[in-house]
Amino acid sequence: MNYRHNGGGNFAKWQPMITDWHRNIYRGVDLFANVTNDQRLLISNESGDVLRAFGFQVQHLWAIGLDRTPMERWVAISGNLPDSAHHLKADGVCIYVPMGRQLQSWST
Repeated sequence: MNYRHNGGGNFAKWQPMITDWHRNIYRGVDLFANVTNDQRLLISNESGDVLRAFGFQVQHLWAIGLDRTPMERWVAISGNLPDSAHHLKADGVCIYVPMGRQLQSWST
């Protein structure tokens, strides 16, 4: 119920905004950390070097299923980004802002 209430399971209203649809399964992290509303998810498809240069703890992922594009990704979670990080996008890093809380299973 919470999944559907928070927008999961139906993205029809977002369909017109989706221009590049890829689905992948990655290995490298068993359970990804929660990204809180005051944090950012940083993803590079090039390498983890730029993220490491800022002192972020970088996790390496590699594609094991579905589209497998890109084959590798490097991810980090940041708090407040330093002013010097404004060039991250130019270095191929995508910066994602959480849309809501992480959905979790409440199974007993």
